[in-house]
Amino acid sequence: MACYLWLFHWQAFLLLTKFKTMTHLYLFILSPLLFGLMNHLILAQMQPDIPQPRGPVDLSDPVNVVIFIVLPLIVIIGFFFWRNAMKKKRKEEEEKKEQSKNP
Repeated sequence: MACYLWLFHWQAFLLLTKFKTMTHLYLFILSPLLFGLMNHLILAQMQPDIPQPRGPVDLSDPVNVVIFIVLPLIVIIGFFFWRNAMKKKRKEEEEKKEQSKNP
């Protein structure tokens, strides 16, 4: 995986020949090295005794239906209602500002 990061950065380096400052060049060169180090740290934190889920989710169990279908739908629908409420609130605030500016 680290080889692919280096290859990607080298190709990007060939495409982007001009850097604004030398700091950008140093960050560009050092970033694959840092990503490679982080990858090994993440792998070192994996616990071998914790069971990993295998296979598809069993939707015949009602708990799985609630967790994987119903709750995400509630969150998505709630987000859209919240976003519409925020739009209405901003619009009302803007109208109040306009009315206060134009007596």
